[in-house]
Amino acid sequence: MTTVKGAVLRLSNNGYRALLRQRNYMISLVAGTVSRFGDSLDAIAFSWLVYQITGDAALIALVFSVNFLPTVLLQPLVAPVCERLRKTRVIALCNAARGLCVCAGALLFLSDALSVGLLIGMVLFNSIVEAIESPAGNALSQFLLPPELYTAGAALRGGISRAAELVGLACAGGLIALIGSPAALLIDAGTFLFYAACMPFIRYEEPLPEARATLQGYLSDLQAGARYALGHPVVRALMLVGAFLNFAATPFSTFQTVYVADALGMGPEMLSACGIALTAAMGLGSLLLPRLQARFSRSKLIAAAGLLSATVYCALGLLPHLGTAGRIAGLLCGMLVMGVDGGVLNAAFSASFLEHVDSGYMARTAGLTNAVLNSTMPLCSLLCTALATAMPVPAIFLSLSGVSVALLLLVTRCRGFREV
Repeated sequence: MTTVKGAVLRLSNNGYRALLRQRNYMISLVAGTVSRFGDSLDAIAFSWLVYQITGDAALIALVFSVNFLPTVLLQPLVAPVCERLRKTRVIALCNAARGLCVCAGALLFLSDALSVGLLIGMVLFNSIVEAIESPAGNALSQFLLPPELYTAGAALRGGISRAAELVGLACAGGLIALIGSPAALLIDAGTFLFYAACMPFIRYEEPLPEARATLQGYLSDLQAGARYALGHPVVRALMLVGAFLNFAATPFSTFQTVYVADALGMGPEMLSACGIALTAAMGLGSLLLPRLQARFSRSKLIAAAGLLSATVYCALGLLPHLGTAGRIAGLLCGMLVMGVDGGVLNAAFSASFLEHVDSGYMARTAGLTNAVLNSTMPLCSLLCTALATAMPVPAIFLSLSGVSVALLLLVTRCRGFREV
């Protein structure tokens, strides 16, 4: 870790110029940024398309809940297969498949042939393909940069991704109004195909297993990957950090509309302002990580960010007692602090994951970790729903600030956390 910290210190003085010389990373960054723009555009366009098709809140919830299933159930199972294949080829094929699927969905809608069943099938197909692609993408990251640039690479990717997301969210409403949601989805399909087309230009040496794939070999790889991930102290600590990240993000995302409308008495324009402030601050937090890490250890940054997150929830619980000006200022300041916190935590998590996981186990470890972390979000949402039956949202935020501190203490005391 001494070498990496020294490199981070030098990098913080030179900015991000060192990354510009990393050809493979820059190709991946450009492709990922375009794809992220498409994803944020898709988030609005697809939800509007689902509403147009179903018009039923229960069906809408069913369609979007399908998204979680492949990541939780399938990703750990396909990760050992991804480890035996060239990562850029897997990513290219998956993005091409997703692009063609989204394109087909838009064309079916334009021809009045897109039913609810086909829509659910389309969502499920895209989620399955994404579950296959994700472990390959995690594993490829280690081949794009030397280890001393992992932190800067994760930070820059996080910052630029958030910027692309902001642009996509800002453009989505106007584009849908101007050209319609199917046309917006065709643009999204184009970003997937662009991502796929960029992958062959990434050239690197990748050692692949020479032994022929068999069922017994697959089961052995699966078992070895689970043993490695669960037996590695730092990986276990990172899983707890990731679970804490999800816990910290879920309550506000679950209750933001109810909180802003009922507790604060504000309209949709405030929800939009919160989203912009939160996303922009997350990008800033990601970009700040190398400079912060030059002064503080990563574990201290995670602990400090967790405490700030708990403080924000406490403040949100007290905001309804202030006047209108105080509510607006407090809410926006809270979003900025929460966003910077989230950006620092996400970038620190990504960099630490790249540094500590052996390349031979990266896809399998990422698949298991993603499954664990994605399963915590619906569990946190269920907890929030249960609390909502017993107390108002501001009181829930106050209670969760204490729970956040308790969880943070648990995370910081686990074996391997100091090495994160």
